[in-house]
Amino acid sequence: MPLIAIDFSLGNLTFTDNTCMHSTNPTKPNNYRDLLYMISESYANILNLPIFGYGARTSTFTNKTSSLFPISRSIRNPFTPNDPSVLDQTYSDCLSTLELSVPVNINPLMTFLKSIGLQVKQRLSRKAAHNHAIRDTVDSFYVLYVLSTGIIDDVAEVIKTVSQSEWSSLPI
Repeated sequence: MPLIAIDFSLGNLTFTDNTCMHSTNPTKPNNYRDLLYMISESYANILNLPIFGYGARTSTFTNKTSSLFPISRSIRNPFTPNDPSVLDQTYSDCLSTLELSVPVNINPLMTFLKSIGLQVKQRLSRKAAHNHAIRDTVDSFYVLYVLSTGIIDDVAEVIKTVSQSEWSSLPI
């Protein structure tokens, strides 16, 4: 199962020509949209994709930058149908409600992924207690795609998080 994270930070501004790497115009080049399409095509057998954003202000009522938010804008359902037109519309709708911001922190994303991995591991352990044939097996795993300009402000925290020994046993 892919988990996709898209950078909506100020790092996406190109100061040489005063434009943004994000664009809702389908005729304008957009690497994020292209990568999203490529990833979704690779997982055509999955009906709904968990797609998150980071590095933006998600509300006009706060000055706080969100380090993890679903682009569906629904915390109850962070999944987006894996259909190119729906992906494009969801991406464009989300982009129109955001304000690019800083800092660019992805450690909350890594912590979230780790919690998913721990939940899957616990679920498998409960199953294995009833069926010893499936002990030490994995029935699903997650692949994290971080679409970014490369600017990350919390690199030290990310390294500390992912270097914890329990990661090696998670289905990630």
